[in-house]
Amino acid sequence: MNELHKSPRLYTGQHLSEGLGIHLDEQACHYLKNVMRQMEGDIIRLFNGKDGEFAGRIEKLSKKSIDVTVEKKLRAQTSIKRRLHLLFTPLKKERMDFLIEKAVELGATDLHPIITQNTDVRKINEERITAQIIEAAEQCERMDIPSLHAPQDLFVKMASWKKEIPLHAALERFDTGPLKNQSGDCAILIGPAGGFTEDEKQKLAALSFVKPVSLGENILRAETAAIAALSVINL
Repeated sequence: MNELHKSPRLYTGQHLSEGLGIHLDEQACHYLKNVMRQMEGDIIRLFNGKDGEFAGRIEKLSKKSIDVTVEKKLRAQTSIKRRLHLLFTPLKKERMDFLIEKAVELGATDLHPIITQNTDVRKINEERITAQIIEAAEQCERMDIPSLHAPQDLFVKMASWKKEIPLHAALERFDTGPLKNQSGDCAILIGPAGGFTEDEKQKLAALSFVKPVSLGENILRAETAAIAALSVINL
């Protein structure tokens, strides 16, 4: 790829193939023109999570749109080796932003907001979070876009969970062993800022597919716990 790694990288939902002409929307136009200071003739990188990554040349740059010619395939599409699910409670804005960005960087493929008894924030802006997921995937060179699932009550989620996917629940102040790295599809459950209630812990521990785990002696903030768990499980 030589110097192409320095070129702006964008996700698009459109089909990509060499020689194809595509039209990018106003949001992409603003980013490339006003943030990245791109001009007609400049090279950008494009991916869609299906066809691979391509170099594209900006042919026409207007106030609200960009025309691009897809010139060369840079990387073949890679298959997802395993599904890594992160179940977490919605957080306040800055902390939520941090969690989403780092979860994408650390390889989470599925993000599941859950509502527990101690959850403070009970609604999410799915459009905004989806945009953050895409931006993080663009920046960290991922070839896929993680899925954002609709928010659900904790035990509604547990009732519909696919039992073949082991779920590691980080339960603070609970008699259990440390989280270890895992192979194959798996999931991590992180509690809210106020922690799981004793009732929730007991109900979770009683589920056959749930494995209670510890993230260490210290009580971690929710976003820190998510990052720590994803880091361990990917070692």
